[in-house]
Amino acid sequence: MIRYNTSQLKIVIAALCFLLAATACNPDSGSSAKGDAATQAPSAAAGGETFQHAVITDTLAYGEIDDLNVKGHFAFPEDKMGSTPAIILVHEWWGLNDDIRALANQFAAEGFIVLAVDLFAGESADGPGEARKLMLNVFENPELAEENLQKARDWVLNIAGASQVAIVGYGFGGGWSFNAAVALPDQFDAAVIFYGLVSDNEELLAKIDVPIQGFFGGIDNTIPVDSVRNFDAALENMGKDHDIMIYPSVKGGFANPSGRNYDQHIAEISWRSMIDFLNLNLNTAEVKTD
Repeated sequence: MIRYNTSQLKIVIAALCFLLAATACNPDSGSSAKGDAATQAPSAAAGGETFQHAVITDTLAYGEIDDLNVKGHFAFPEDKMGSTPAIILVHEWWGLNDDIRALANQFAAEGFIVLAVDLFAGESADGPGEARKLMLNVFENPELAEENLQKARDWVLNIAGASQVAIVGYGFGGGWSFNAAVALPDQFDAAVIFYGLVSDNEELLAKIDVPIQGFFGGIDNTIPVDSVRNFDAALENMGKDHDIMIYPSVKGGFANPSGRNYDQHIAEISWRSMIDFLNLNLNTAEVKTD
């Protein structure tokens, strides 16, 4: 699991408290469970290109966590299976809902095996109060979430036959993409964060051994832009392989077509940049084995 010393734990708790306070009082941080902050990709890539692959989907159990079978949304391109790069997709604080399933399908249409995980034990939220409760449950038991991501990674490698594995998350899930890059650096080949909680603590960042990409809003009320700049600067100073983008005029949730903060232009740019990043790092990465 992720192990923090006392000073690191204070940093994490303080950041979590700020995050909860900001989402509680910020009406633009998302809309509803059906208007998740960044749980959809554009229906077509930047430039109007259409997706290339027909997609097959299913709901499958990928592991047992705390004596319960955990089921995720599995999607893969109909014409590609085995020795194909995979993505572990981590949901927003609403849980594994239809928006996340649709997003997984769009990744699969780009040619990836995708497993959208469930960190909420089958529950989902219809409003911010429920969402905060589910999110806090995960923060109180982070070892279960970490085990969940590990089992998802093992499943796509050993059962689905993936060649390499990246982790991608949005908001709450973006924070867990960062956590996975720190806690499980030998398990993933790339990590992508969409406006998730990050840190500039160099003791934590020293553990990162994967290419990491991040997309953030310059006027996000939930993730302070200065914290993102400090994160970017620390990665640069430490010589980490990173690509952190801050879009000055948008808030968090800019990639969600049904949300209040959607920006079509930035959504398309960030989607295409992410797909290029994943194609580069997954198709050229040395396979990491247990």
